[in-house]
Amino acid sequence: MKTSIDEKVSKVEIIKRQGRHLRGTIKEALQDEEPNFSEDNIQVLKFHGVYQQDDRDLRAQLKKEGKERHYSMMIRARIPGDVLTSDQYLVFDRLADEYTDYKNMRITTRQTLQLHGILKGDLKTTLKKAGVGEHFA
Repeated sequence: MKTSIDEKVSKVEIIKRQGRHLRGTIKEALQDEEPNFSEDNIQVLKFHGVYQQDDRDLRAQLKKEGKERHYSMMIRARIPGDVLTSDQYLVFDRLADEYTDYKNMRITTRQTLQLHGILKGDLKTTLKKAGVGEHFA
């Protein structure tokens, strides 16, 4: 006779299961005026290589002034087969110049490219120009 064992499911796993195939409510959140995403959408975005951050250098000053944190996004790109063409590199270089806070891109030890400091309002456009934005249309 089989007995059922209570399955312990993490909060993130619940978000994934309810996330409409990892869509969450990202599309709707991109249309609102908030500078940041909800906790559920933050978890869903991670599966797409997008991470919400806030500027640690500004955090204390903004708190002292009674202001909200300065939120931005980091996009981590995958490089399939560890091969990056010059055209792909140039796309990311242009995106860094156009959308990141310090006009730079990072190449990591894990063989990926990262764009930091992208504002929520620019996220959809940045992803589309990078060729990965169809999930957020």
